[in-house]
Amino acid sequence: ESLSSQSSEQVNALVEEKNAIEAKLIEISAQIEAVTAENQALVEQKSTLAEEKESLSSELKAVMEANVNAETRIETIVSEKAMLESAIVTLEASVSEMQSQIKTLEEENESSTQTLDAANEELENLQSE
Repeated sequence: ESLSSQSSEQVNALVEEKNAIEAKLIEISAQIEAVTAENQALVEQKSTLAEEKESLSSELKAVMEANVNAETRIETIVSEKAMLESAIVTLEASVSEMQSQIKTLEEENESSTQTLDAANEELENLQSE
């Protein structure tokens, strides 16, 4: 009987050890499922971040191209401004020259008018004699 009782205790001990191992396996399986779910979430997050990165890269490229275009346009405008300023200086010089010519013509006209008036007066004097 002691042998049977000893065997029975060993069997009970083995059953308890088996139950403990099974409980541990269930716990480990649950941890594996949790880690797998977390890993899947991270994979999805990585995919989302990759898409966002691609989108931001495209936006950055578009902004950089727009910036280059704006810089080119600014250079063109600056060049056009310089040409217009030069044209204004040239026009101002032409206006000044024309004003000088007008003044000279007015002076010549005044002199001619005086000469003509004097000649008319002399002609009238000659005719009245």
